[in-house]
Amino acid sequence: PFGKKPYENLKIGKKVYLGHYVFLDLTRHVTINDFVYIGAVTKSEHIQDIMIQLIKIYRKNGRVLIEEYVTIYSAVVVAQAITIGRNSRIGVKSFVNKNIEDHLFAAGIMAKVIIKTNKN
Repeated sequence: PFGKKPYENLKIGKKVYLGHYVFLDLTRHVTINDFVYIGAVTKSEHIQDIMIQLIKIYRKNGRVLIEEYVTIYSAVVVAQAITIGRNSRIGVKSFVNKNIEDHLFAAGIMAKVIIKTNKN
């Protein structure tokens, strides 16, 4: 909106990597804590169409919080009002529509927990 400072809703921690073509919806607050890796977005028309429909369905109001030591692989979409817990991993081409707790690996369209990861 007019009158807002660019990136006013964005907070990025230390040693964060954002891959090519990472898009952040800054209409709500986005917080990315320290030591986070977010992979590049791949271009796949079919997957992109599915993701756009899912975003419309799961549009919520609220901040996105990505805790420390999180890895989000390529082509992942995170819905609004989501927290991804500390030391968690999100698999390639996943859609995250619910909170992911600490130390989990989740993947898939409608991301599901695959395995609990090591706490170290």
